Amino acid sequence: MEREKVLPQTEDEFITGVAKDCISNLKDEDKQYLCDNPHRTDYHFGYALYIRNHYIHNKDFSDVDFFVEPDHLSGQIMERIFSFLLPDEYFYKDPFVQQMFGHKGFIRLRKAYRLKHGAYPVNLEMRYYSQAPKSTSVLDALNLKEIRNLPGSFDFKADLENSKIDYTKRSELIDELIRELADIIWATDELLEFAESCDIRQDALLPEIEKIKALFFNDSEYIPITSVLIPYSDRIGFEKYKDIRDDFCSVLKEQPRLMKKFDQRFFHDPAIAKVVLKYGFAMEFLPEYQNDDEMVRYALSQDGSAIRFVNSRYIQDRDWVRLAIQHSAKDIIMHYDCMAPYRQDKELVYLACSLHRWNFAYVDPSFHDDYELAKIVLAPPGTLMNIFELLSDRLKDNLSLALLDAQGEFPNVKDYSERLRDNEEVADMLIKKHGSASWLLGDMSERIKQKYNYKQEWNRRGKS
Repeated sequence: MEREKVLPQTEDEFITGVAKDCISNLKDEDKQYLCDNPHRTDYHFGYALYIRNHYIHNKDFSDVDFFVEPDHLSGQIMERIFSFLLPDEYFYKDPFVQQMFGHKGFIRLRKAYRLKHGAYPVNLEMRYYSQAPKSTSVLDALNLKEIRNLPGSFDFKADLENSKIDYTKRSELIDELIRELADIIWATDELLEFAESCDIRQDALLPEIEKIKALFFNDSEYIPITSVLIPYSDRIGFEKYKDIRDDFCSVLKEQPRLMKKFDQRFFHDPAIAKVVLKYGFAMEFLPEYQNDDEMVRYALSQDGSAIRFVNSRYIQDRDWVRLAIQHSAKDIIMHYDCMAPYRQDKELVYLACSLHRWNFAYVDPSFHDDYELAKIVLAPPGTLMNIFELLSDRLKDNLSLALLDAQGEFPNVKDYSERLRDNEEVADMLIKKHGSASWLLGDMSERIKQKYNYKQEWNRRGKS
């Protein structure tokens, strides 16, 4: 299929055009998400990947005079999108803005400010922006093609030193901005006054407050500071508590592993616990729910790997174990020690292997000679892990299984029996799915390699 040609234009014109087209196709909620999270590297394997596939990889750039590097272009397009969506604060290619919006802590505080005050802290940002030094680095302002065209006399080492100095000065300003913004959002004095009015001792809250502040300044992990009031739900009134709980839950939804930073008092409310119990690991840290039918059922129906941490009575009950396996598609559940009693249970073994083929490596070895189960775990698209080597010698000599494996992305030809590595039907399938020059043919017999001219074809292609 012939690729569409990109019309002659500058790099900036291309980036601007793609950015505008992207925005025109965004829903309002998607625009809001981008506005709240303008951290371009977060999108490299998501939205930026879509941009690369839709606007770059499938296009012919032979008529343009700028250097086309997909990762670079998609990053620039993301920044241009942010500049269009946030014209008052995100200035395209400005080094201070790039550095400021590259700080995850700032991004999170900025979003928290909007949720609290209804708008982004633009005036505060601009106050620090006005203090930012002008860039003294030449390279920081150039695109890739311009850098390649610099004269040989250009002093790269000196410019790099200038860039480091500029970066350090901007970092100091951004740190000041973040601390001021954090103080505004946290409003610690107001929080302590409210706590006192609810008969909550300040000395009980201060260690939790300091923990949250340290978590932010050391790890850039933002937790609403009002979360320290969650254990005192009976004193602060339901409406106030609900708002605080919702804010806490919104952070846990994005970063569930932060729950490890808080003791069990913060999860006495099942509504909070259920946010993190969507992830199997969380049950380990919530012993009060490990013997609770309702919460165990919820946890297992979200992520079956939670079975590792529940009370032993559930592990001894086959129906509960089946529930866990049914919701374990993203995990190798048979790997866990608690599943040892069920590695010979045919129904559960079949169920587990149909959801995640690598469970086959942990079930009873007797199943490695099970033809029907082998068909399930070898079905395309296959796996990078070598499952064929786990089959019994009898099944490694089964033509239909070898043909099935050969259709996968990563066939395990070297583990086929000697007879099958000399089989032309297998060779034909490998060529059909992977090409005549595929290295996979190198694992076939010498007769097959000679018949299919493997070495000559490989060498010819290598020289072309």
